[in-house]
Amino acid sequence: MDQEQEQEQEQEQEQDQLNVVWARHAALQPREVKGKGQTGVHHHRHGHVNLVSIRSDLPNGRGLALTQDVAPHELVLTLPASMLINTKTIARDFDVGDVPRPGPGKRGKLTAIQALCLWLCRSSPRDVEPEEERERAAFLESLPRTFVTHPVMWALNKDEDEHSGQLLACLPHETAHRVAAQVEQLQEDWKAVSSYCQAAPPVASSSSSSSSSAAAPHSPLAERLPSKQSFVHAWLCISTRSVYYPLGLPSRGDNLTLAPILDMANHTPHPRQAATVSIVGAPTPSSSGSSSSSASTSLAPIPGAGRIEVRLPLGGRKGDEVCITYGPHDDSRLLAEYGFHLAATPPPTAQRRASPPSLRLKAGATGGNSCFAPPGIGGIGHSTPPP
Repeated sequence: MDQEQEQEQEQEQEQDQLNVVWARHAALQPREVKGKGQTGVHHHRHGHVNLVSIRSDLPNGRGLALTQDVAPHELVLTLPASMLINTKTIARDFDVGDVPRPGPGKRGKLTAIQALCLWLCRSSPRDVEPEEERERAAFLESLPRTFVTHPVMWALNKDEDEHSGQLLACLPHETAHRVAAQVEQLQEDWKAVSSYCQAAPPVASSSSSSSSSAAAPHSPLAERLPSKQSFVHAWLCISTRSVYYPLGLPSRGDNLTLAPILDMANHTPHPRQAATVSIVGAPTPSSSGSSSSSASTSLAPIPGAGRIEVRLPLGGRKGDEVCITYGPHDDSRLLAEYGFHLAATPPPTAQRRASPPSLRLKAGATGGNSCFAPPGIGGIGHSTPPP
């Protein structure tokens, strides 16, 4: 078997694993709707739909494509709230007060991105069931292996790697400033996670008294500080793939989530060609059986309980790529924050230096796993939440 065949086989396996995860969550939604529903990986009861697949042979590299023809405004993907990865769904892996929670004065010892980084870095969350562990493994397998095209990596490696330093030196001044801000935030988050882990009491031994053990509860995620390399990879996964998601948390920056499957979607700079992404409540009985029903027939979402819906305003044919827009960002911002830009040269509005071929990247250059800031949802720190 050659390398290309092996890659195709791995991608098919990855797709199958994510479909199994999706199907389980779609079938486990608590709202029961009367009437016989469809089953399988494409249509589920409770109005859940999955009409996309992961492909690597798309114009923008790895991304999402339709598995069948769809009509204008038809639902092509829904993600149940239980499938999303955020401070609500990972809260049980931390002690009370460690992660942000709804309510005044409940910001937590860690921010959402810091907690998610630690969760991604650790392979054994608390009391995890075999089914949950398989789901976690399927998601981790879908993440990018490296971020070699991301300028943050160039900035971190510039002292040890001459090529990274050369690439960083070629960035336009505006882009370089944005990259520096990204690196500063990453270092602050690393410092906070390091302090959190170092402050955790050691694991109680069998000879320890029950009183001392009870006096110092802590999350097992804090028992070992992850490597800086692992943390950086997790941080880039979250900062390039998370979306705004209302969780009712005091700080807007903590209201974010990772969204498996949807995070494979590539960016398009053409809003009319982009899929629309919205957060809605549970479908009403009259709308649950139709994949083309309007989101207006759904209930208003409770913070942390809304599902994500993706629709194609113009419809599409089987095999068409499903793209979204990360926001009205210029190439400078796309490169600094997501690790790619669309034009063959840096944006004309920026003061620029010579741009080597290594910088001439396109959407999907990070493995088709760039994240997004859909209209009305927004990426981490990239846009405002919906009104």
